[in-house]
Amino acid sequence: MKSIKLLIATGLGLAISLSTALPAYGFFNPGSHGPTATPGTLSSSAIHPASDYGLFGEVMRATGPMAKTNPSRFSTMHHDEEPGPLYYGYRYYNPSAGRWLSRDPSGEKGEPNLYGFVDDNPIVKIDTDGREIGNICPVCGQYYVGTHTCTGPPQNPPPPAIDCSAYRKLWPTTCTGCSRKSGNDLYPKKAFVVCQGFAKQFTGGPQQAAASCVANCLIAAEASIQKAYKNCDDRNCARLIAHVACYAKCGFLPNPFDLPPGADVVGWQDLIPACKRKMDGLPIIAL
Repeated sequence: MKSIKLLIATGLGLAISLSTALPAYGFFNPGSHGPTATPGTLSSSAIHPASDYGLFGEVMRATGPMAKTNPSRFSTMHHDEEPGPLYYGYRYYNPSAGRWLSRDPSGEKGEPNLYGFVDDNPIVKIDTDGREIGNICPVCGQYYVGTHTCTGPPQNPPPPAIDCSAYRKLWPTTCTGCSRKSGNDLYPKKAFVVCQGFAKQFTGGPQQAAASCVANCLIAAEASIQKAYKNCDDRNCARLIAHVACYAKCGFLPNPFDLPPGADVVGWQDLIPACKRKMDGLPIIAL
């Protein structure tokens, strides 16, 4: 007994996947003619079926046990196995002949050949339902019918700003076990100054987005560290680990010999010695 699942293929219509036993799931393969539904089962890595198409959608090769059973073919359109054409919604298309089986519903307003398929140019032009010929602008990538005013290549959004202001909300704060009588934890202020140096150095450069990611990551980590730890060494050791994790997460690789003023001082004078003190008492690790 066949089971049927209906799946939506982006922009081009309804795709159907069939199975002769267990329910199947459709996998969509993008191509120059739009996605093509390929039914298969999640329990098997085999593809059932696989089809290759010619320029006008004619089947060049179809393999797999469900090659003829699958009704969703070229451009995810419904295929009737007996007559052979593809159903686009408003009329049938014969890929072997490269023409429609009926006249253009829009009459003479469409292309001069009322039975022609996308002006005989299926590589560039598109027909989504059998009624109109559309194009995709090769520059801006926009789909259009008729005339089109190109807006130019798609513009990438500007990288996010390196914002250090949230550090201001993380002081004053105190910790225990430090050498200062006041118990003031000076790291957030130092981190704010260093962050501003990174913002000045990397804004407008190729690593701006990564530096912004690191700033946001470290600020979020600092807020969590202050809540989780009260001991100064515990905090600074956790901060060192957070630096390694945030730099790796954001893919930020600055030149260690070209860091903003104060960056190396915070690491060598505050964070690394704190972790060394925490590890000195461990029996396995000796620094």
